[in-house]
Amino acid sequence: MVRRGATTLLRKIRSSCSQEISRERGAGAAARDRSIAEDFARELRNARCLAAVEELHCRMIAQGLDADTYLGNNLVRVYGKFGGLDRAWAAFDRIAAKNVFSWTIVISAFAQNGHHREALVLFRQMEREGVKANEVTLAAVLGICSSIKDLAGGRSIHGRVIAAKKDVVIGNALVNMYSKCGSLREARASFQEMVVRDVVSWTTMITALSEHGEWNEAVEIFWEMVSENVAPNEISCLAVLGACSNLGDRSQVRVIHEFIASGGLELDKKLVVANTLIHTYGRCGSPSDARRVFDSLQHSARNAVSWASMIAAYTSNEQAKAGVELYQEMIQREESKKMDPVAYLCVLEACSSLSALKVGRQVHEEIVAAGFGDELPLAGAIVNMYCKCGSLVEAREVFDGMKARNMIAWNSMMGGYTQHGHPKRALQLFELACLDGVLPDEITFVTILTACSHAGMVKPGVWHFGSIRADFGMEPSVDHYVCMVDMLGRAGWLDAAERLVERMPAFSNPADEFVPWMALLASCKVHTDVKRAARISSVLSAKKKKLLSSSSSGSGSWHLKNSAAPLVMLSNIYAQAKKWEEMTGVRNEITEEWSKGMITSRQRGCSFIEVEGAIHEFVAGKLHLHPEHKGIDSEMKRLEELIKSAGYVPDTSVVMHDVEEAEKEGVLHQHSERMAIAFGLMRGGSDTIVRVVNNLRICSDCHAAVKLISKTVGREILVRDTRRFHHFASGECSCQDYW
Repeated sequence: MVRRGATTLLRKIRSSCSQEISRERGAGAAARDRSIAEDFARELRNARCLAAVEELHCRMIAQGLDADTYLGNNLVRVYGKFGGLDRAWAAFDRIAAKNVFSWTIVISAFAQNGHHREALVLFRQMEREGVKANEVTLAAVLGICSSIKDLAGGRSIHGRVIAAKKDVVIGNALVNMYSKCGSLREARASFQEMVVRDVVSWTTMITALSEHGEWNEAVEIFWEMVSENVAPNEISCLAVLGACSNLGDRSQVRVIHEFIASGGLELDKKLVVANTLIHTYGRCGSPSDARRVFDSLQHSARNAVSWASMIAAYTSNEQAKAGVELYQEMIQREESKKMDPVAYLCVLEACSSLSALKVGRQVHEEIVAAGFGDELPLAGAIVNMYCKCGSLVEAREVFDGMKARNMIAWNSMMGGYTQHGHPKRALQLFELACLDGVLPDEITFVTILTACSHAGMVKPGVWHFGSIRADFGMEPSVDHYVCMVDMLGRAGWLDAAERLVERMPAFSNPADEFVPWMALLASCKVHTDVKRAARISSVLSAKKKKLLSSSSSGSGSWHLKNSAAPLVMLSNIYAQAKKWEEMTGVRNEITEEWSKGMITSRQRGCSFIEVEGAIHEFVAGKLHLHPEHKGIDSEMKRLEELIKSAGYVPDTSVVMHDVEEAEKEGVLHQHSERMAIAFGLMRGGSDTIVRVVNNLRICSDCHAAVKLISKTVGREILVRDTRRFHHFASGECSCQDYW
């Protein structure tokens, strides 16, 4: 909005200068023919570079015109446009009769080039010399106050404006200034005081509300503007879509989209609006709507932002497979030249989500070929991608080859080592990061505490937890407490873990406190502490009911309502302890809560595997959806016979359905990760690692089965679940049966 306001100001300045030409002409050097001055002014307006302006300036000096007010004003303006502030000041200094337009132009030139403080000094100098500011000058100074967030200075200008005739440009500048300076109340008041409002006025107010988090009001103001018969422009549409994006209100986005279309706005010609629609639909959880907008664009009209926004819409809505396929479609169309660093970041995120190593390598090659390999954000994303795809060697090669590293790169590499079962390497890397002078952030400490937990290093973990506040001045987050509970629980210090949870501070989102309690419940399962598990389950149940009944149930309440995790875990603990009667009671409670709508169905398991560059998806219990389901089913039966002969006994206690034992074994047989592994063994080369991504935590039965599969078929299998990586080889797992 500041840039747009500056453009409006310059138009007014040029217009005013044209009106004043007749009386400015006599203030320069000797009288010249009017056409000569007009020719110079026209050439200045058409100049395309600083050198061209300098050449014209030399000719003006040669003809004695450099002190002419009208030409001097034009010269200062064009020098400012091309960033030649020293020359602009010299040209301004040569003007024989400086008027308010001369001062306004030089003030604006300094402001447009980022020298806001100097511009204010010039404004005060103008006043000392007795030149009275007009509305254009005051609007320019308000814009400067907006840029440097000088609320006091802006208010002082407002006081002068009240006494003067206030026009729409000044009103717009006031609304923008108050918003940028953090006073939404005064921005609202200034907007309401405006007698005349144009589309810029409304757009400025919508933007102000959106930037201050008043997204619902921003949408209301947009529709009020429409009702006042003010036609929204491109920037208005972008502003209101930004508000809808933050609200996550897809229905409102659809209405605005329809309004835009009905207004005859051609998205091919207004690509920034189309790209914003794609992004907004993605943020609102509707990639299908985003794809409709994307498909409506002509291939030639799409740019890097179009592709990046669509890929991000898929990836952020758990459709990373579609995101990768869209990238591959782009490559097939030979449109990779449209990719920019942001687009590549989106593709790398999709590859990371799916552990699509082959595609990830292809993207890495494309990035290097495009000359983006040394860009810090991309290099860090490449490290993260290789870690998420299970190739620590390639991740470390990229990491070591980085010319500079930020905390994101360090976190990615440390996280990779931690998640792959190499906690000591992660801790060594943390020491190197500290020696390198990189300040750790919240994610760093999550990684370090997890590494200490996996390595059984309780005392160093406690020390690092204490250093978060003591040495780095940060408050431990809920994730840090979860790591500590996991660490103490893993070590068998359940009393200490419970005391820590009980003494946790209150979090901004009340639902966050459930996560550490769940971590403690998981520790009870590891140590079969039935009594403590029952007590913690009761605490969780009471907290859940209290939160869901309160009017301020934060953003996590929906997930609590849709989760039966505490009861499921308690049921499994009872089954593990062979307390069948108690287990049956808990499962009856789950059924009762489900029937009352207190919980909903569990998220269906889904697994992905990359074979020959193609991503294959498997859904639990729905093997028939895959085109090669018959061959996969045969391979799964073959593997089951192999592992049963090696001692595998199905753990049917993890099956929640009230069915016969044989049917429970059938349910286990249809878990998505088993389908993906069978397909990988069928189609992958005999020397390749089978890499699978699962959207849920791997169950204990599948974990035991995959260990035996790795032993009986002599293959390395890598499974990434929501907790960590599991490297299965020769009948063992890198997690050492703790996950």
